[in-house]
Amino acid sequence: MKSIWDIAPLGDAPEAFVEHYQRRAYRRIAYTSDGQLCSADLEEFVHQTCVVDSLIICRFADTVLVMAFTPIIGTLIYLLDRNSKRVLLIRRDARPADDHYGKFNGLGGKLELDESVAFGARREVQEEAGVAMTSLILRGTVSWSNFGPKREEWLGFIFLSDEWEGEPLSANEEGSLVWIELKRFLDACNQNSAVRAAANLPMWEGDRHFVPLVFDDDPRQFHGAMPYDNERPLNWSFERI
Repeated sequence: MKSIWDIAPLGDAPEAFVEHYQRRAYRRIAYTSDGQLCSADLEEFVHQTCVVDSLIICRFADTVLVMAFTPIIGTLIYLLDRNSKRVLLIRRDARPADDHYGKFNGLGGKLELDESVAFGARREVQEEAGVAMTSLILRGTVSWSNFGPKREEWLGFIFLSDEWEGEPLSANEEGSLVWIELKRFLDACNQNSAVRAAANLPMWEGDRHFVPLVFDDDPRQFHGAMPYDNERPLNWSFERI
């Protein structure tokens, strides 16, 4: 059996990172020439996994197995009032069974069939906040894998809007809509854990890595990848273009 460890050997990766991709490998259906893998081959498949961006490629004799990134496409939008320097966030406090329950986040959701990401972003903000955005700036994208209790894969398009028509709602069926000072929001993303605790804004742990990029002065978009293990981010990398 010939492997391709020279591309990205998992043996040199952190243990949690290896376990993450092992779980991903087990979740996929691997096809060989006869459509089956015996348990020993499957075990070898998992341990010989090599990561190349969003693809995981393994080799069994003359058969190449490809694991593709097949995400849910979503939008995440932050409404910024530049005069008061506040950001509109939703506190997901309406449904205890909600995977996001108790956390603060931007607006947004899943893209619907035959929607563009721009149209989907406008629709979500209209539905969730009751306003029509007249500005929409794509700040970047983030790909998440193994995310949350359902261990889903997501590709999120992150937008900033500083102009809209209408008065935002105070709540919707997902939770309360709250204006938060931008400084407090950024403090919740600070590398210093004491500063984050003082901000007292429960949020997904990984959000603190990309939220400051949404509001900084760099005109370039950021494009990042963040593998998760349930509610814990394992890694964060990005580039700006």
